[in-house]
Amino acid sequence: MAGYALAAPAARGSEACVLSTGVRPAFRGRGLATEVIGALLDRLGAAGIAAVWLTVHPESPAVRLYRQRLGFEPVGEEADYFGDGAPRLRMERGRLGGDAGRTAAARVRPGAYLGVVTPASRGRAPRATGTGSTEAKAMASIRRVFIWTITIGGVAFALGFFGPMVLAPGANQGPLLGIFITGPLGVLVGFGAGVARELLGFTDGPAEVLGRLDPGRFWPPDARLVRGVAALAGVGLAVYGVAGLRRGEGRGAAAAVVIAAAALYFAATGQAPGWLRR
Repeated sequence: MAGYALAAPAARGSEACVLSTGVRPAFRGRGLATEVIGALLDRLGAAGIAAVWLTVHPESPAVRLYRQRLGFEPVGEEADYFGDGAPRLRMERGRLGGDAGRTAAARVRPGAYLGVVTPASRGRAPRATGTGSTEAKAMASIRRVFIWTITIGGVAFALGFFGPMVLAPGANQGPLLGIFITGPLGVLVGFGAGVARELLGFTDGPAEVLGRLDPGRFWPPDARLVRGVAALAGVGLAVYGVAGLRRGEGRGAAAAVVIAAAALYFAATGQAPGWLRR
């Protein structure tokens, strides 16, 4: 089994709750969760379910997945849902079943379970039926490629623009380097990366990839070596930035202080700052 999604209709029969979803680590990063949950929503809609709700941790990367790809909207947050200090965000999505689907509601026994299981033998993300037309999927692929292009291109431009200000404040070559060299190269690399990911079946965007910086995902909390390197780099950049500010170097020194703050935050907590992951 590569992934699954499980839901249970409520007693009224027109609503359902997504109880549990999961994807094996070896199959993550390919859009499998979106496909499996989308297929579950299709089954619920065909069975006459008009609205679906679920709960998720407010800071989980899954919140972005449920909102942007699956149409769920947050409706409220409970601070101690599972006990003291265990908050949950409730999210809902309506407009699942049409008139034809409502006639099937009588066939769904209240409290029964509906689920979708994806066999591991499929290897790649499943192409579930009913998730959209060919044109819609093509537009979604183009949008993901565009996002990768502007993200990597923007990062490359920023490195070329601000890098010389931090490393060589007197060079005054940052704007030209970012505009004519690192920016265009970053756009080409981002476009190639986006196309390659689509061809390989990976449908997660930069935001989802960065979301794996949370503890227990990409960087485990006990990654002492990585966090130690971040701490050393943060201290070094902080010293350089503060000294530069005292010398009146301006933007380059300020950029060094901001980067140092992010590195030190990661070293202390094991995750990227919230403003950086948005």
